[in-house]
Amino acid sequence: MNGNQKNESFKLLQLSEDSKSLSDLELPEVLSQRKRKVRRKTRARTSSYRGDEESGSGMTARGNQIDCRNFSIWLAVAMTVLWLFIISYVTSVIHGENRRLELALQKAV
Repeated sequence: MNGNQKNESFKLLQLSEDSKSLSDLELPEVLSQRKRKVRRKTRARTSSYRGDEESGSGMTARGNQIDCRNFSIWLAVAMTVLWLFIISYVTSVIHGENRRLELALQKAV
């Protein structure tokens, strides 16, 4: 669009340098184009994905995707809880050692 405007301006500049009057110039008429409205299709979300599964074939591709998503969520929750227990254990061990060293220092003084 910007290049088109530059070309048009350059043509007008060349035409204006001639000795012709403005009424004699053959200027192209520029029409503005309207933008088209974009219509997007939206899917209605259902609250239960389990109802979409086929009863005879077991799991569908959609069911596998939902199961994988549920598995990854539960895996993330389990890993978070595991890390919480690990950090709690390490903190309690460090606190115990710190307390033992404080008692040893108090006896030495």
